[in-house]
Amino acid sequence: MVDSRSRHYYMNNIVLINTYHLMKLTQKSLKAINNPATRHRLMDVLGCTEFTIAQYIQKNSDNLTKAAALQVIREVSGLSDNEILEGKSYTYTPQ
Repeated sequence: MVDSRSRHYYMNNIVLINTYHLMKLTQKSLKAINNPATRHRLMDVLGCTEFTIAQYIQKNSDNLTKAAALQVIREVSGLSDNEILEGKSYTYTPQ
């Protein structure tokens, strides 16, 4: 997961605003990596079982956005980062 947070403070009243940027794999990249050879390469770099990798793919886990996994995905798919990743931003302000 690519997760960056920003916090803003104001003078008189302290207001905390959290912004989260969450990255997931695109459907195109998930299809490209859902094969035994790629799952085995991801197993090696992420240090987990093939069953776990299959779960990551099925759930589009943020573990697939780790740097080592993204390098494997780039190599096997030939896709650019814009074709591999899609993101959403969420902002939370406590009441």
